[in-house]
Amino acid sequence: MPPHALQLAASRTRTCPRACAAVQVVLSIAALHKGLLSVVANSLVGSILSNLLLVMGGCACCWS
Repeated sequence: MPPHALQLAASRTRTCPRACAAVQVVLSIAALHKGLLSVVANSLVGSILSNLLLVMGGCACCWS
């Protein structure tokens, strides 16, 4: 799999972190085997940030 395909797939998994957890694990393993540590790191950071934004948005909606 070419590196740009892994990066595109990793960015795709950040948009739906709950539904694509298994896909993210498979892509992370494939990227680590290819030596693409930055793809794995960016995917994890994106997943963490999206979860934080979801929680903060939910709190803002409930707080109002």
